[in-house]
Amino acid sequence: MKRIDFFLGLVLALITLSVYGPAYHGSFIWDDDAHVHDNPHLRTLRGLWNIWFRIGATPQYYPMTHTSFWIEWQFWADDPTGYHVTNVLLHLLASYLIVIWMKRCQLPGAWLGGFVFALHPLHVESVAWISERKNTLSVVFALLAMIFYPIRERDWSEKQWRFWGLALVSYVAAVLSKTVTCTLPAVLLVITWWKHGQIRKQDVIRLIPWLVVSGLAVLVTSGMERSVVGAEGEDWSLDGFERCLVAARAWTWYLTQFFWPGKLAFSYDRWDIDRSDPVQILIFITVFIIIFYVIFAHRCLGRGLVAGLLIFSGTLFPALGFFNLYPHRYSFVADHFQYHSNIALTVTVCSGLTWFARTIPATWKQAWVVMLVGILGYRSFEQTKIYRDPETLWRDTLTKTPTSWLAAHNLGHYLTQSSDRPESLQEAISLFERTRRLRPQHEYVDWSQAVALKKLGQNKLAALYFDRAEQRYRDRIEQDPRSPNGWYLLLNVLVARERPDQACIVACQASDTLPREWYFAQQAGIGLMESADVSGAIPYLRRWVDLRPNSVEARLRLAFCLENQGNLLEARRLALEALTLDPSDPRPHRVIDHLTARIRASASPSSDPTN
Repeated sequence: MKRIDFFLGLVLALITLSVYGPAYHGSFIWDDDAHVHDNPHLRTLRGLWNIWFRIGATPQYYPMTHTSFWIEWQFWADDPTGYHVTNVLLHLLASYLIVIWMKRCQLPGAWLGGFVFALHPLHVESVAWISERKNTLSVVFALLAMIFYPIRERDWSEKQWRFWGLALVSYVAAVLSKTVTCTLPAVLLVITWWKHGQIRKQDVIRLIPWLVVSGLAVLVTSGMERSVVGAEGEDWSLDGFERCLVAARAWTWYLTQFFWPGKLAFSYDRWDIDRSDPVQILIFITVFIIIFYVIFAHRCLGRGLVAGLLIFSGTLFPALGFFNLYPHRYSFVADHFQYHSNIALTVTVCSGLTWFARTIPATWKQAWVVMLVGILGYRSFEQTKIYRDPETLWRDTLTKTPTSWLAAHNLGHYLTQSSDRPESLQEAISLFERTRRLRPQHEYVDWSQAVALKKLGQNKLAALYFDRAEQRYRDRIEQDPRSPNGWYLLLNVLVARERPDQACIVACQASDTLPREWYFAQQAGIGLMESADVSGAIPYLRRWVDLRPNSVEARLRLAFCLENQGNLLEARRLALEALTLDPSDPRPHRVIDHLTARIRASASPSSDPTN
């Protein structure tokens, strides 16, 4: 390593670690609970098995990402600092890998590319938000695959095939971290064309295993987005032409944001798509012409520019609206969607600028680079501050995106849950009213407002909103009896209303209607136990155990009911299984000792009534 490379690498590390300083003190936000804080699969070895081999055990099937969370949980549990530090280090590593790849391809401006990627404010969301570990981790593996892949040689020896194997392993790890990296085979073909001026038959054949992996990943992820995450319904009911209008506007937005990252927010306005709007049609036509022209004018523009634009567009393609993605419910664009695609723009722009600046005096070039790094670093530092806690995040979002019903409701919910002060609860109620104006069909807003009113002591008004919420959910179930969300909402609003008998009945109905949903079996079993119907609870508890085989709680509750019915041996077996699942939990030990004593007592001669 040259001395200058060591120095620049050290400077990059110091600046990046300093810029993301505010992130280290950030708390969990939004869906971090589902991925980390409240994720039961991070606690045990059985949970690690489920992460890999039970689709649906985690919000998305990204086993490499959740395995990294699993490993970290063993060290710092639910302390968010460690997860934030890991995200920053992965982002820094990705920046170094960009430098290595650019040097390997003999592209100018390698270190400039590393600094721009590390400090670009668009990347703050991916780094400061713990759940976006899937971005930082998958990019590292994708860049490793690009570095290992023998792109410079046309005819491969055994050595090149070994590197091909390393690249394939890295690629599989990238896809298992986040599915958007399934575009990498196409990226490699474009890079091959850029490097050699053509794509041969063997170039495609070498990537067939990669394409198979891509196809499987797309099938799994698209299915989970619909069936598990819930990305279907009115918010995604766009036809093909409307999706093209979304894609064209999003492509333009992402390209503009890279060069001018002005008002960055956690959530942006969701555009109204109008197929008769001449402006939207004009944007679509313009984007189509630009891409068409660049592709077919590569001889005068240069293959590098064309390759960069193609890779940027292709990597961004999964997020452009052609596939159902749950975040599109709130906005068609998001900063973290372009984390991967920005690599192409970073490499292209930094290489081009360095090439054009070759005749500029060195002092001017250095001053320009320092200014650019300073501006990017300052903007990222300021952007990182908004991820300190949920309240800061949602307030900032509302300031920048006043039409965000997501931010309005979530801020109101946070204030309701975190404070009993009348002024905070009054603000929450006004936020729920705002949510209702922005999103009349919001499914949680009546319930949320009822809870806030109840905490304020306005019970009569709270009952009115509870009634509205309950009726909404009953209507939804009547329209679609197999809607898990409808049953979930109805059950939990009854719990919030402190109506345990009705909640138990609904839980039993939901579990009978949807026998593969563990949550309803759990609630039905617990509800029947609390109502002293132990025999009725047993079938639902058995269902809960079958559906959640790693649940200690399910086994212990079922063991209690079986003991009550006199089935001591099976109860003890369940307690032993619970102990195996979590040896650190003291409850299975107590239950086993208790049941063992009862079994021995029942087997002793003195217990025989004939003696």
